[in-house]
Amino acid sequence: MRMIPAGYWGIRDSKISNWTSDPRVERIWSVSSCINGCERDWVNQWMHNGYWHFNSLEDLRRAFTGCGVVDDYVPVYYEILEKAFDENISQWIDLWIESSFNTDVQDPPIKEFLGFDFVSFYVRNNPECSPFSCNGLSREVDINSFCLCTWDIDRMIEYVSRIKLNDTEPGPYKIYAVYRLPETPIISSKVGTIGKRP
Repeated sequence: MRMIPAGYWGIRDSKISNWTSDPRVERIWSVSSCINGCERDWVNQWMHNGYWHFNSLEDLRRAFTGCGVVDDYVPVYYEILEKAFDENISQWIDLWIESSFNTDVQDPPIKEFLGFDFVSFYVRNNPECSPFSCNGLSREVDINSFCLCTWDIDRMIEYVSRIKLNDTEPGPYKIYAVYRLPETPIISSKVGTIGKRP
């Protein structure tokens, strides 16, 4: 199984709080919308792609500023595994995509891999919950300060395939690779302001 482009997103650069007690975690760059969802109605800007992310940094900026975000957001880039894991049948299933949206992801010129996350998609549109940051499973893996797993993709697939998910939100689950975008300014709530990246 291979990783494929999913698009761009903006995260809040959430500092450690009551979300996790894992001492290795300093900030949470989880894909989970519980932590890093946009607080405004970005969907009705109708600029997202079939994976419910954005094809380009420009689309991300236009959508977030267009809906009037009140927080500052750090742009990130996502790849996803080409299969999703259905815990009810313990099998990898074909990845779905909303075909009514244009999906043509622009690869960033520079990207820095930070780690893997896996996220529930019960409704099958927006990312929902990450067992690492939302359910305390970060303690079972090699996790970094961003609450992302540092294993290679083969070990990550093996882990998701065998883990018991009885105490987490219902899936299916997607595996994400999260990339930081060096030299990319934040999306600021202050009109006309370019903020510093963390």
